[in-house]
Amino acid sequence: ADGCPDNQYRAEYFNNRTLSANPVVVRCESSINYDWGGGNPVAGVGADNFSVRWTGRHNFSGGNTSFIATADDGVRVWIDGSLLIDGWRDQAPTEYRGERALSVKMNGGKVEYYVNGGSAAADLHRKQANGCPDNQYHAEYFNNRTLSGNPVVVRCESSINYDWGGG
Repeated sequence: ADGCPDNQYRAEYFNNRTLSANPVVVRCESSINYDWGGGNPVAGVGADNFSVRWTGRHNFSGGNTSFIATADDGVRVWIDGSLLIDGWRDQAPTEYRGERALSVKMNGGKVEYYVNGGSAAADLHRKQANGCPDNQYHAEYFNNRTLSGNPVVVRCESSINYDWGGG
C-alpha cells in the first residue's frame, strides 16, 4: 500500500482526531500492537487528540478468520472495503471482534484509530478458525500412520521443518 511491502501497513499519523489534512508522519509498520500510555505515538505527534490510519495488503491463509481489535479510544477495521469492526467512540480499552470468510489471496485492510485524551492503545490481531494465528500451522500428532482417532498432541507451529531421526 503506497510504497510499503505486502504484509505491512502504511501508517499515517495525524495531529487531530479526524484523520484530516496531511499526516505528520508516514512510515511502514509490520503490525498494530501499541500501548503508548500517556505518551506521544511518534515524534511530532501530540500525546492527545491524534489519529492513525493503517492500510495494507495482507496474504491471509483463507477460511473463517477472526479479527480482534482493542482500542482506547476509537477504532474501525475494514477488510476488502467492507466495514468489519466499528468502535468509533471515546472509551476505556475495549475489545471488538469480527469474523470474515476469506479466500487465499492478497486482501486489502484498513484500520483507523483515534485518541481523545488520556491513555492511548491500539492492537489488531487475527486468528484462523482453527485457533492458530495467521501464518501458523494447526498441527495434530497421532499415534498411528492412518491419522485416525484423536490426536495425542494439538498445537500451533510456525513452520514445518523437522528431522526426528529415529525418534
